[in-house]
Amino acid sequence: MNVLLGRLVILATFVTLCNASCYLIPNKIVPGESTKIAIPVGYDKDNCQKIFKQEDCKYIVVEKKDPNKTCDVTEWIS
Repeated sequence: MNVLLGRLVILATFVTLCNASCYLIPNKIVPGESTKIAIPVGYDKDNCQKIFKQEDCKYIVVEKKDPNKTCDVTEWIS
């Protein structure tokens, strides 16, 4: 019974660590390099704002007045 409990604790630890891995995603094509999250830079900064969605591990760009509407993005950097 103690072995099963120990394995569950280890599994819970790995699940927690996996949720924190959003910021740097390993690149499997080129070993030793990582893919960074794309950051929007080409959008209307007067009327729109970028928001990082932790649950999706990405940025979205929405209107400042109505965050339910997305804005067009013409350029991303990573």
